[in-house]
Amino acid sequence: MTKILAVTSFLFFGQFSQMVFSQEVQFVWSGAVTTESANVKAKLITDSTEARLAVSVQPDLSSPVYSNWDTSITVENNRLVSFDINGLLPNTQYYYGIEI
Repeated sequence: MTKILAVTSFLFFGQFSQMVFSQEVQFVWSGAVTTESANVKAKLITDSTEARLAVSVQPDLSSPVYSNWDTSITVENNRLVSFDINGLLPNTQYYYGIEI
């Protein structure tokens, strides 16, 4: 069973909202934000956890766009998973969560 964790939002050229974390995610941040794309990274608590990013214009993350899956492995990525999301619209607030 998958579940959405670490829900937050971003607005291009706007402010960030408060993040909500679970016990499976240590921290999340977004960067490399352009008018059409963003990169989101998450530090996961355990090895071999598969995760992907869900992005939506709805706060409940309905009808999301998903990134590819990434796996947290200490020796390969220090449990830091990375997601690129493209095709975003300028001046639009997006909500995202880490699905595990």
